[in-house]
Amino acid sequence: MGKQMRLFPQRAIRTIETADEIQFLLIQRPRWITYCLLLLFLAPLIWQLAGSFDLAAWFCAGVLALLATATWLGSDKTLLQVTRDLIAANGDLGESINNQLAFEPASLDAIGYSEGLTERPSGLYATQGWTFHCLMPGLTEAECRQIVDAIYRKFPGIEIGGPRAHNGLSLVN
Repeated sequence: MGKQMRLFPQRAIRTIETADEIQFLLIQRPRWITYCLLLLFLAPLIWQLAGSFDLAAWFCAGVLALLATATWLGSDKTLLQVTRDLIAANGDLGESINNQLAFEPASLDAIGYSEGLTERPSGLYATQGWTFHCLMPGLTEAECRQIVDAIYRKFPGIEIGGPRAHNGLSLVN
């Protein structure tokens, strides 16, 4: 079965459980509407700079083809792996490049939703003192709550910020 083209952005969260680990895979794919809007604003600028409608149209078609190929082949993925002794996040962590983080649960003060920081997206964050670490960008508060609840169901005795941290509250910036 081939990949389908979608007009609007698509996001999926998959949960994978094993005997001693729970994983959350977030796949976010921008779709055609994102690129079309971008080209809608770029086309007049290119036309003005090139001085030729044909050259601007070919340029925009080439950019659209490159973006379509990149979307078709890849996606923005984030993997959050949680065991009793380790919380690790790999992939798109809300920065311009893929990254990876790993923490012992006891070293974290809290884990939960944050509206994001300066130039960083909202999503699932972990805090250590005054430092916020993005674990999964672009999630809603409800999605973050589901992930945190799943972690605590899987590992009821996990020590993330002590017993006060899992009270259903969001992180505050």
